[in-house]
Amino acid sequence: MTARRMRRANGATIALVAIITSLIVASVQRTPAQAAYTLRPSLPPSGTTGGFANVQNAYDTSSLTASSITKGVACHVNCMFPQVVTTTWSGFTGGYTPTQLTVRWSASSVFQLYRPGAAGYVEGKIEYSTNGGGAWQILELWSDVAPNSSLVTHDISVTLPTNTETANVQVRATLTVQMTACESCGGLYVSNVTGAMSVWDIRLDADGCLVPDSEYSYTSNWNAGIPTAHDFGAAISNSQGTNFARRTVEERDPGGGGPDSCYWDGSLLDPQTTISGGAWPVGTSNQYGYDTVGWPPSAVEYIRENRRDPLPCETQFPQQMVINCGASTTAYRTNTLRMGIDTNTVFSERDGVYISRSWP
Repeated sequence: MTARRMRRANGATIALVAIITSLIVASVQRTPAQAAYTLRPSLPPSGTTGGFANVQNAYDTSSLTASSITKGVACHVNCMFPQVVTTTWSGFTGGYTPTQLTVRWSASSVFQLYRPGAAGYVEGKIEYSTNGGGAWQILELWSDVAPNSSLVTHDISVTLPTNTETANVQVRATLTVQMTACESCGGLYVSNVTGAMSVWDIRLDADGCLVPDSEYSYTSNWNAGIPTAHDFGAAISNSQGTNFARRTVEERDPGGGGPDSCYWDGSLLDPQTTISGGAWPVGTSNQYGYDTVGWPPSAVEYIRENRRDPLPCETQFPQQMVINCGASTTAYRTNTLRMGIDTNTVFSERDGVYISRSWP
């Protein structure tokens, strides 16, 4: 994702963009920014055509809505084949210390068996995975073979190891409905069985929040819309190898920027000595970006044509990086951003990662 920060100075627009970082080491931190965190999946099911309806209702934080499915099977010659519906929820935010996974759900069955030899089966199953769906464990299993019954809405929980990667947790719900024996395949009284299942809420409780202790910056491309500014990418990490997927990193201005030698008294452009704010989601490989650093072409041309002192000129400013822990943020790194202009080149730099190009 490209993040651009624009400034307007006396009618001239200046694009300031910032980037991501070289390998850095700070202390390993576990920050309880609040007493407890409640994480919910953010992704609807993958590969679940015909699955549960309204999958978002299982993670919308409301106990009044549910993701549900109902399936029925009539007694016919192919009654031995089960009807199976599965939905998987994933996308928990990474980098927290989990305590407990809880699923609120219910199930029910209705049997209409008109011949003594007819029989059916309904099963509702909640499973969870702590390794991204590579292996599954049963959280709760309910089944019925007659008469009609139901599993009332309730919470079922499991304690998770504290070293569980919260970004890798998944929850799967499966409804199976089947006629297991059939005597009536026609006429008025065809036996059948119907099963229903609802998932009301999925939540992962945590009591700690991990933060990065290093960051790596790398060059990507010169920005397509601002070709005199460079897009930098970044990746964060810590000594525990934490997956920070779906957390948010943000830049802050700690002060102390400059001097901007490209500025002069009377310039139509303000001195560029601070970042102007940007935020990026962390991807599944702990990467974020792009952070763009540089003046726009119009500002480069203006400085070249009007600056009294000879080129080159440049500016620099600090960029404090923070990451969210629930609703709070924790600082983990301060970078230095630089950008400069010469008679026929421009350069961008973030935390020591430098790149230049001829322009125009």
